[in-house]
Amino acid sequence: MKATTAPIINNVPPNAGYSRQSVKTDIGIFTVSIVSADMSSTRVIVDTASTSDCGGNCPALSLGDYISRNNGFAGINGTYFCPKDYPSCAGKENTFDLLVMNKDKYYFNSGNNVYSTNPAVIFGGGYIRFVSAGSQWGRDTGVNGVLMNYPLLVFNGNITFGGDEDPKKGSKGNRSFVANRGNIVYIGVVHSATVAESARVMKTLGMDNALNLDNGGSTALWCTQVRPVGSAPSADQAFIPSPRTVLFSRKRSEPKIFEASTFICCLSCVDII
Repeated sequence: MKATTAPIINNVPPNAGYSRQSVKTDIGIFTVSIVSADMSSTRVIVDTASTSDCGGNCPALSLGDYISRNNGFAGINGTYFCPKDYPSCAGKENTFDLLVMNKDKYYFNSGNNVYSTNPAVIFGGGYIRFVSAGSQWGRDTGVNGVLMNYPLLVFNGNITFGGDEDPKKGSKGNRSFVANRGNIVYIGVVHSATVAESARVMKTLGMDNALNLDNGGSTALWCTQVRPVGSAPSADQAFIPSPRTVLFSRKRSEPKIFEASTFICCLSCVDII
């Protein structure tokens, strides 16, 4: 019988760039794909395929397309949305209901989320902020991006989600997140975990705040020169087209040399550029 090799445990997130590591929590060991960037040298934006509110059959792009059109270096799919291949989404294909401010300063679903209790993350110029309820945030367009989703996993260093009655959150799967520790922003995926287990992983990694993102078949994380996390090996086919994404990009104009430390987080799409 072939001996199994014990995973090398690493409970410290990377200071910069990409890492795939085994994190040991009090409830088990989990594999995490994670990308980090310093907000002082990175701009985080939220990109959307639509230019304004859309009620059905909305445009969508792959994560790779979002990253390419923003010259980003990493990205992750963001808010929950209604995929076109779900029978329950007939007539509202590729729509999303949560508050999003994209890179063009347009607030999606603004009127429906004035009193929302869903949490949100705000990407500013050199800083990141989490609020426990969207109602705590106005409609400031002086920031680079706003993204609402749920549940909030960690807030001010404390676990805020321990499970609920939703069977989807309680099943094992890929769990996407956006998080911060100080002025470092992280995007990534906790593999084969429930949402509550993902919260424990975030706590173990020392995150100050962490927000759950879109999961399931539309899970997508892209880091340049690293094989994308998704459902297919081809970068062109790895991601289900998404109406929104979070992306990372460099603040300064630099030669377009992509490295493993370059990443885009797609939350509607959230991009880092």
